[in-house]
Amino acid sequence: MKKITFIFVFFLFSAIAFSQQNSKDYEAGKKSFNAKDYKSAITLFGKVLTKNQENVMARYYRGLAYSEMKFYKESLVDMDAAIKLVSNNADFYYRRAMIKSKQGKKELAIGDLDNAIILDNQKAEYFLERGNLQASIKLNSEAASDFAQAQMLNPDSEDIRNSFKVAFEKITKEERDELAQSSGLTAAGLGGGKPTATATADDQNTIAEKKYITERKFKTMEEGRQYFFQLKAKQGFAAGKKNVLLGLLRKKVLADVYGEAPFAEQVEDMKYFVDVETWLSPEGKKYYFDLVNDSKYWFSNGIQRKNIYYFYKAMRYKNSEKYRLQVFAVANNESNLVMSSEIRIKEDSTTRTIIIPQAVNKGYMWATSNSNVLQTTVDLATNQVNFTGMGNLSSSEDKNHGLGQEQYKKLITPTDASAKSSMKAAMNYLVLVYPNLFKY
Repeated sequence: MKKITFIFVFFLFSAIAFSQQNSKDYEAGKKSFNAKDYKSAITLFGKVLTKNQENVMARYYRGLAYSEMKFYKESLVDMDAAIKLVSNNADFYYRRAMIKSKQGKKELAIGDLDNAIILDNQKAEYFLERGNLQASIKLNSEAASDFAQAQMLNPDSEDIRNSFKVAFEKITKEERDELAQSSGLTAAGLGGGKPTATATADDQNTIAEKKYITERKFKTMEEGRQYFFQLKAKQGFAAGKKNVLLGLLRKKVLADVYGEAPFAEQVEDMKYFVDVETWLSPEGKKYYFDLVNDSKYWFSNGIQRKNIYYFYKAMRYKNSEKYRLQVFAVANNESNLVMSSEIRIKEDSTTRTIIIPQAVNKGYMWATSNSNVLQTTVDLATNQVNFTGMGNLSSSEDKNHGLGQEQYKKLITPTDASAKSSMKAAMNYLVLVYPNLFKY
């Protein structure tokens, strides 16, 4: 018995020392990065990643450090890994775009800025950088539109105003009129009073094209791509209607090829196309982000607990009955993976049971427990839920979450009878009641 106790204490001490050392290396790496000692930062963040390859911020900062030293290939490896872990961080895409721009990969950089802007359209620098890249490859109309948006977000910037004026001079009168209508900016880059847009009725050509796109089934991305450029070359539509049709087509092609409820591997495959096929932007990219935010087999959610924001995503693959689960903690503007587990679902005619096991980081992997689990049962007739912490969870509750009773109850109550709604309620309960499961 003493031997078993010694072994347990030894491993407990080792786990604590491991965590503390990992944290020290990370903080030292940040200190070196902020001091512009990028070589030391790369070494220190490398130590962190040797122990935990899924440390998002170590990936992010090491990627930036590599970029500062002009090791762009290595930089992109880290930034790709950070984005794979956290796919909805606008700044990650922006930083990766700047790295690709330094490599001369302008169109790929524009694609990443598309993503950043879809996720956060209130940053003038995102529009400015995309505008600069588009101007450099003579996409003058797109550049002028981006400079106009940057100008609206940062009206005091003389540099943005001058960029807009240069691009404005290079576009057609029709494009100028349309831009002035949408932005209210004159040729001088100054506000001239934004007109009130009036809705234009669909003409016969637009009606016919909408019907065709809606009824046609696109079997492959290449088939959709070919038709996109055919439609783009067509004439005879009322002003602004062709853009509406192209937007409709972008979403329809993705929905046809991948289905209305794609599994996780299909969503991952879709990401490749929305990143590489520039014709799919922006509607296709927004369709992708909508899927990873809230669809049947891939959904995410965020919940604030005191001073920490927890973000989780659940993904189900085609040949699995389980959802893969990742939980990230965001504090002090930094995000780190704090649990990688799974969600299991069993259902009969009366009851839905959801099991979420505790998971412990072993460095190279996360080990899920068979006994330390949150079990959630849902009465399918009434949609009432019951939460039970088993194993270690039964004695580790912390209901001091700082929320009012009404708000708390709303978060842990399914909004409808779907399995996804039940899983979200279970995850919210796990975060609010068992915060000790989520350690850096």
